[in-house]
Amino acid sequence: MQGHATQYATTTKTVWIVAFYALLSLAILSPVSSSIAIPNLGDYIGHLAAIIQAKTALMQGQFPLRTMPLEYEGLGYPHYQFYSPTLYTFVGLIYGLITPKNPLEAFTIAIWFSLMMGSLSMYRLAYWFIRSQPAAILAGVVYLYAPYYVILIDRLGNLPEIMALGILPAVLYYTVQRYYHPHSHKNLLILSLLVYLFITIHLQTAVYSSLLFFILLALISSKNKMRFKNWISVGIAYGFGCLMAFWFLAPAIFLQKFFLLSQTYVDPNHLILYHPSLSNLLFGAATLTSGYKSSALMTIHPSIGFPIVAALAVYIYALCNNLSSGRKRADYWMPALLIVFVIAFLLVWSPINFWRWLPQPLLIAQYCWRLMGQVIWMGSLFFAWSVYWLFKGKLDARHILLGTLLIIISVNSWFPSTKNFYISLENFIKQPNFIYNGNALLINYNKFPHFVSKIDSLQMDENHLLRTNSSYFIPRKLIKLAADPKILIRGEASNNVQLTFTQNRVPLAIKNINRGKFSWEIPLNLNHISEITTVEFFSNNGSLAENQVKIPTEEFVMSGFLQENEVVNLRQILPNCTQQKTVKSCQLMVPPTVKLVELPELFYPNLLKITLNGKEIAYNSVIYQGRLIAAIIPEPGVINKITIQFRGLDWANECSWTGWGLWFLVLIQTLIYWRKAQ
Repeated sequence: MQGHATQYATTTKTVWIVAFYALLSLAILSPVSSSIAIPNLGDYIGHLAAIIQAKTALMQGQFPLRTMPLEYEGLGYPHYQFYSPTLYTFVGLIYGLITPKNPLEAFTIAIWFSLMMGSLSMYRLAYWFIRSQPAAILAGVVYLYAPYYVILIDRLGNLPEIMALGILPAVLYYTVQRYYHPHSHKNLLILSLLVYLFITIHLQTAVYSSLLFFILLALISSKNKMRFKNWISVGIAYGFGCLMAFWFLAPAIFLQKFFLLSQTYVDPNHLILYHPSLSNLLFGAATLTSGYKSSALMTIHPSIGFPIVAALAVYIYALCNNLSSGRKRADYWMPALLIVFVIAFLLVWSPINFWRWLPQPLLIAQYCWRLMGQVIWMGSLFFAWSVYWLFKGKLDARHILLGTLLIIISVNSWFPSTKNFYISLENFIKQPNFIYNGNALLINYNKFPHFVSKIDSLQMDENHLLRTNSSYFIPRKLIKLAADPKILIRGEASNNVQLTFTQNRVPLAIKNINRGKFSWEIPLNLNHISEITTVEFFSNNGSLAENQVKIPTEEFVMSGFLQENEVVNLRQILPNCTQQKTVKSCQLMVPPTVKLVELPELFYPNLLKITLNGKEIAYNSVIYQGRLIAAIIPEPGVINKITIQFRGLDWANECSWTGWGLWFLVLIQTLIYWRKAQ
């Protein structure tokens, strides 16, 4: 009876702790928890588009997720292959199964679940660390209500990083469990699975967290050389998780340097852009800077938060006076934790740009303030130690309630009153495309021209706008590549306007554009080309002559590179293609003159499987407007049956299947052993 009573009391206490963190998570989420209005946050709109398209991709049968199927004229955008596939699988399932009519609610549920799991995991980690339930509960609150976490949720809406910080304490908890119990198959299975999730949710957070975890364990092992075997066993579990995630890791490792986004990963100066000042990091109130509009972290600066700063001061005082908490494990770990904390803090803030001396893979963070997540998990453990030491371990429910209140008050100034986005949810669901950074994962063919086999057409304006009083520049070498160079424009004007087209300031054409849809084909004059040819449009409408007119376009390109009778272009092939689960099938009669067929798939080397009349064939690339798409040499004069599937690197997929197979074998062995032991 006494055992049952103890178990009942433990269960009841656990339920209360879960409910406590669930309510706190709802409170922190409330500013962006609307089910009808899209929050006006920098990252929110992109993640919402990815959630909506993830549901469609799952319905297609994609698993794991690789491409967004609704992007740009049927060209599947490989967002998930290179960014957070597990996250969007999870939220896409919530959207499909729980909130099928409202992706905003799925977004909210995902964040709430992540916040609750993050705070619970931090509580569990802190309890293992300090063996005081009240101190551990407060550590979970400090982690949840760290100013940087609040900024991510209520000012950025950065779903992958929010989810990564939600899983981070659990990864660390099982890392130390694996370290202390290196022969436990249970810890191996759980840690390797968590590492897989960590990598495929937010690679940047996973890389830096893992690096700091291993530095921390190395410092602990240096106190007892026999522990280095345990340190290696942790590395084996991490390697196991990496093997399981290799289908995702390998393409990212080998291809990301070629993407348009890569310029933010290779420049050390970019990493310290919007570098937080020391006063911002230590000051206990939100500090604002006006003038920036594109990112919340450019206007509101991250801070460590008063609870963590105070906890650090308490511990440093105790350390200088050789005072201990009386908790052997915590006291043993604290000096090493302080060293790693200093490393993490210097990664966020340093008067010297040491990033230029570090290996290039470590530039993956993009911005140094993104490493604040590493500071807050260590700060939460410092808080648990300090509050336990201050009150000599005599903590109860009163300290929890008062401490929680004070922690929330300390972070109050970071909570915003957000404005709604200008796009209605109903309209956005119908066309969930990226508004920002939609080209980030495209191959940068300007910087890496060796990927380009042919040119069909070149996009003149990346925003698809025809602008008057603006100059467009075309290199001579591109004009020379075109057999019949011309500018093609299709769009829709909101007012009547007369435009004059000039090439190197020489007028070549005048057109009266009436309100509504229009098209305009303008041949370029080969007698008026220079090293860099300038083309411009001017309005002839009197009062509009001084102002810039912007006309939305569906097509604004330079064309004439390929002979029309020698190519089947993207617009021509699209009506002949259908989607069957994850495979696009195209069927068309190819005239004898055709030497190239453009395909409705973005070009990525070795990631596509393309068959022609039942046989897998090699594929080339062609620039179509602003994108590099796949193309094949057809069999002219016959019906061509083409299938296209984006399936990633075959050898990397096989490595992952091997990893998962081994994981399940260990799981079965563990279950059999556990059953025999019963």
